[in-house]
Amino acid sequence: MTIRVGARIAALLLSLHGLIEIAGPIALAFNPRVQTGSGFEGGPFGLALLGAVWGLTHLAAGWGIWHRRKWALMLGVLMSAITMAAAVDILPTGLGDTVLAAPVLALSLYLWFRSEKVGE
Repeated sequence: MTIRVGARIAALLLSLHGLIEIAGPIALAFNPRVQTGSGFEGGPFGLALLGAVWGLTHLAAGWGIWHRRKWALMLGVLMSAITMAAAVDILPTGLGDTVLAAPVLALSLYLWFRSEKVGE
């Protein structure tokens, strides 16, 4: 796989994840009958704000990786690692997050290190 193809796949997955992160909580915020059930103290509107910030961060990382920026690779690695660590606390939706975050993490690390070997 070329660097360009890997970057495009990671960027598209991050962007898709960002759009999902933005759309879901905002839909919750506009439905006053929704109960989050997560114990989140901010309620549906706070959850929507948190989702929008998280989603925009995913979109920023996706944009940066599409343009092959190193800062975006690090942001993508951090976002994916945090998502995967937190996914176990938000099952079953965390399963979908993991499906998107795991390949982004692997691709981002591949793009960062490419063909370097341990000890070089």
